[in-house]
Amino acid sequence: MSGLSDITGLFSRWIDSAAGAIVAALSGFGRRKTVQVIEEDGGSFVIQTERNSPSGLPFERAQIVDGKIVAARPDSVAAILDGSRAELVLRPARVLFRPLELPQRATEFLGGVVRAQIDRLTPWSANDAAFGWSEPAAHGEITAFTPSERIAQTFAR
Repeated sequence: MSGLSDITGLFSRWIDSAAGAIVAALSGFGRRKTVQVIEEDGGSFVIQTERNSPSGLPFERAQIVDGKIVAARPDSVAAILDGSRAELVLRPARVLFRPLELPQRATEFLGGVVRAQIDRLTPWSANDAAFGWSEPAAHGEITAFTPSERIAQTFAR
């Protein structure tokens, strides 16, 4: 049975590689317009475009209420976002970068460590947060451990 799982794993990696190559090739054909969605205080967003919006303004204001976009000119907002590549700019209070120093053996359990830290440091659960981490790097001696037994990583939420 392990031979079948090896073949399945190889096929899965091949499909991932082929899909990545196709996406990379197709992304070069057309450049979509870029729109910035900038979060403001109070939960509102400014949607900026490189060109003026259909209303003639360089930006539109909107809020997200119950998962729907609410704006003074919803048709204009929809026209700006349609077919665009949106860059979300969040307030700094919503983003957390936290360096952690861990024993080197923690790399084996990194996913669980990250989830536990998110649950501990933020008001969200790990299921509600988008997060990632950097590759571990050796860190100097801080405690009784030797330098090669410690790692340092930066986690982002």
